[in-house]
Order: sequence, then C-alpha cells, then structure tokens
Amino acid sequence: MYLNYGNVGLTARQLGITPGALARRIELIPSLKADRDAARRMIVDQAEAVIVEQLTDTRQVDRRDEAARFVLTTLGKSLGWGNAGGPSGGGISLADGSGRQLTVRWQTDHD
Repeated sequence: MYLNYGNVGLTARQLGITPGALARRIELIPSLKADRDAARRMIVDQAEAVIVEQLTDTRQVDRRDEAARFVLTTLGKSLGWGNAGGPSGGGISLADGSGRQLTVRWQTDHD
C-alpha cells in the first residue's frame, strides 16, 4: 500500500485481487486502514511541498498565483475564502460573515 501511496486500485492489481475486495478488507482491518491513511498522507505531504515551493517562487509569478488561489479556495475555506463566481472561475472571494465580500481577480480570470 505504501509503494502506491494508498492507491487501492494499484495495490489490488499488484496483489491480483479486485479493488472492491481490497477496499472491503481495508475497512474491516484497522491496521490496514491506518496504513492506507498514512500512505495517502505521504502523497498529500509531497503535494503540499510543491504548493509551498510554488508560493515562494518569485521567478514564476503565474504559477505562484495559481498556487495561492488553490490554497485559499481549499485550505482557506475555513477562514472565509472561496471561489467567486462559482467553480468556473471569476476570481476568489473572502466573506466576513456579515454579508460583505471582497473579490480578488487575476487578469487571467474570466467571468
């Protein structure tokens, strides 16, 4: 499971069983579930490192902006950040909880 970063389908293929059978077994055995979750966390940690690298890269501003947008609209949701204009784009917004909203748009945003 670790070699496949928690990907049940890939692991099942290597074991010669169906993904459904492996998924059911994982749910029944707490240690397998913990291993799967830890493996998934490893790949998420690697992805987060890429995002942090992009956020701090001053040479490629467009990639930095996209990384910032991703962080604000995912991890930042609990702080009031979200997509302005829905999932199709249109910038990002910050709501203050009293009905007021700040919208940030990049030049590449489309309505």
